[in-house]
Amino acid sequence: MKKSILSCIMICLMALFTVNIGFAQEKTSEFEVLGNCNGCKKRIEKAASAVEGFLL
Repeated sequence: MKKSILSCIMICLMALFTVNIGFAQEKTSEFEVLGNCNGCKKRIEKAASAVEGFLL
């Protein structure tokens, strides 16, 4: 009896954590970067694209 109650509690906790992971929110930010020339623009975009999760 004690094992079945403990098992039920563990299953409920695992389900709760699984639901929380599924509802993770994405964070977005916008900012302006001024590149004076085309070379600067390409350099900035190349550096930014190396950052994981960054979209141009």
